[in-house]
Amino acid sequence: MPGFDVAHVLALAALASSDGGQDPVDAAIRAAAAASDNVSDAPKLISFASFDPAKKMSEATAGDSTGNSLHIVKGAFDVVAALTPASPTATAAATEFEKQGFRVLAVAAGPPSAMNLVGLIALSDPPNPDSAAFITELRKLGVRTVMVTGDAPATAAIVAHAVGLDGAICPPGPIPEGVRPEAFAVFAGVLPEDKYKLVKAFQAGGHIVGMCGDGANDAPALRQAQIGIAVSTATDVAKSAAGVVLTEPGLAGIVASVKEGRITFERILSYTLNSITKKTVQVLFLGVGLIMTGHAILTPLLMVLIMIAGDFLGMSLTTDNVRPSSLPNAWRIGDLTIAGVAMGIGELVFCVSVLAFGAYRMGLDIDALRTLAFVVIVFGNQATLYTNRERRSLWSSRPSFWLIASSVADVSIASTLAVGGIAMTSLSFVVVAGALASAIAFAVVLDLIKVPIFRRLSLGSPISRHLLVADTAPARRPTAAKRGIEIGTPRLRPILLLLGFAIAAGGAGYEFWDRFETTLPIGIVSANGRIEANELDITTKAPGRVADLLVDEGATVTAGQILAHIDTKDRDALRDRDAMRVSDLQKIIGEDEVLFDRASFQLRRAKQRLARARGLSREGHGTRKMLAQRQQEIYSATAALTAAKAKLGEDRLKLDVAKHAVEEDEANIADSAIVAPIAGRIQRQTAHAGEVLPLGAKVFVMLDTTSIYIDILLPVAVAGKVKVGSDARVVLDALPNLSLPAKASVMANGARSGPMDAESKSQRKDPMVPVRVLIDPVHLGAAAAFVRSGMPGVVHIRLDP
Repeated sequence: MPGFDVAHVLALAALASSDGGQDPVDAAIRAAAAASDNVSDAPKLISFASFDPAKKMSEATAGDSTGNSLHIVKGAFDVVAALTPASPTATAAATEFEKQGFRVLAVAAGPPSAMNLVGLIALSDPPNPDSAAFITELRKLGVRTVMVTGDAPATAAIVAHAVGLDGAICPPGPIPEGVRPEAFAVFAGVLPEDKYKLVKAFQAGGHIVGMCGDGANDAPALRQAQIGIAVSTATDVAKSAAGVVLTEPGLAGIVASVKEGRITFERILSYTLNSITKKTVQVLFLGVGLIMTGHAILTPLLMVLIMIAGDFLGMSLTTDNVRPSSLPNAWRIGDLTIAGVAMGIGELVFCVSVLAFGAYRMGLDIDALRTLAFVVIVFGNQATLYTNRERRSLWSSRPSFWLIASSVADVSIASTLAVGGIAMTSLSFVVVAGALASAIAFAVVLDLIKVPIFRRLSLGSPISRHLLVADTAPARRPTAAKRGIEIGTPRLRPILLLLGFAIAAGGAGYEFWDRFETTLPIGIVSANGRIEANELDITTKAPGRVADLLVDEGATVTAGQILAHIDTKDRDALRDRDAMRVSDLQKIIGEDEVLFDRASFQLRRAKQRLARARGLSREGHGTRKMLAQRQQEIYSATAALTAAKAKLGEDRLKLDVAKHAVEEDEANIADSAIVAPIAGRIQRQTAHAGEVLPLGAKVFVMLDTTSIYIDILLPVAVAGKVKVGSDARVVLDALPNLSLPAKASVMANGARSGPMDAESKSQRKDPMVPVRVLIDPVHLGAAAAFVRSGMPGVVHIRLDP
């Protein structure tokens, strides 16, 4: 502008720019000012107000060489121009810069009430050279790209055209209601809060939104989007709000993320489809095999081997070579289930056909049929795996190395086990090879049926696959039998019969002696044991000094009874202080609401004055200066309303925090009371009044009188006749004349024996099984005062006949 050269304009703009921040615009202006000629009479900075997105400008106060105060503003041209007298030359220059794709900033200086336009600064921020190519690639992947910027529409249009976004430009202002991404390619003059609203509007339309940003003001929109993406130069606030942080400039990371996500989707889809197919065929094949043979067609061991073989293949699918689809994917569980069941039924037909051939044509016995069932399921799973992994023909692409390796290992191990007769009845090599050849033919036929089914169900775009067929040599079986004495020879048979008779007679005699050595009635057994009861440690929930103890050792308490108190003087004071803070904040919020209402009224009044000024201007009675003043009043009132709203929100947040602090104080005070968690008896007292205890310190040890039991050991033969809930009686050594009713509660599955576990001489001879007998707490009566862990006693328990 007249009277100012480039050096003066840059010097004034640098004063209104942040120093050391992360704003690239301010950094560029300061760098340009430092590189230009020094201005001898440059003003000295007094105060600085950083860039305000609502005002779209930054401000500074400086002192000139004469000592006068100078107000400097730097910001969007339209905003700064409204603060100064109209300049057609500056407007034309700004328009020309914007048409060339520059971002135009204006600098004004002077007294606050009479500022003059100093000059314009044109900033060039061209997109990365590869942006257009990546946006085109995203479009091919079914991802629509929309440009959202705070720049002027003319500048945004130039940049959008450079990256291939040719479409309508949404004019500056509020985001239209119900806006769709197809309506505009560019949203210009957008405020930070409008970015958040735009993301919400797109999500309301049913779109999955990814938001790319770099500034702290973009954080709300980044967090709201399903996929928040922070660029490599983003601020720390933006990176923390985003779900994806790019490490390199440009959009290559976004394209790579989209492709990687779709690759992962295709792998999960293949894994899920393969799992549904295997579960379908295995369940149905067991039922059909039972009907055909009258026996379980698979033993538990064979089922385990099949599951292990299937798991190897399933895990290798996660490394398979897949190609990302050209359009976004969506889970269609119903269609996926139908496809998996259809493939499973196809494999079931193959398995049943091979099994029927082996049973009715080859005449195999049940053991050989089980081996054949194992082989045919393993080979059938191989066939459906290679057909399921590909949406089109199975030979369209090559599987991954790990899938091939797993397949070869799977076929080799299954064939070796079947031919070698390891863990199953052996089959000939010809039968196993024939089953493998049948599986290959089945895979080809099933693939022809699969392609139209998958196309009908739209299970993703087809990707070519290959089928690998591996053949293995059969293991050799031993042909020579060992020589020696056979167990069934006539020479040893009488000796074995006599030995067996002696063992049986000895066992019968021992059983007779063991049963009649006691005077207990038939159907009743006894065993020694010791009383056990659950002990609970009652600890402090908060640290502090023990104020008082309300119960003594041996006292019977009820659930929820207060046993002791921790001193709460400090917590009471803290609660009172936080409550006072709540009261003060409520008063402050009342004042904030008054300020907010006043600011709202000032804004409405400023709008009315602007409307009157515009009317007078159209009639020729108003001046441009008056119109500019009325516009400035709008900006000032808007800023005041924004500030009042922000302060009100901040104080309300402080009030919520203060209320939470009061609630926390009340909870801490409540935790100072030590209560009994259940009904029982105080076993020990481990703390004293006046003692300072840390958090979690033990105060009492409590005995749970509702869970008193005795663990006894019974012989295996006897324990098998004890049912859960069988009646029992317990006689304690300390109270021999008192019989306590009890019930058999828990019985272990395994047998054990040994001097550390058994308590009688007869028990040490035979394997023993632990049995737990639960004493009924209702019938303890006078014995409750004598119950202690470790007290010996005798248990008499009824056997089930």
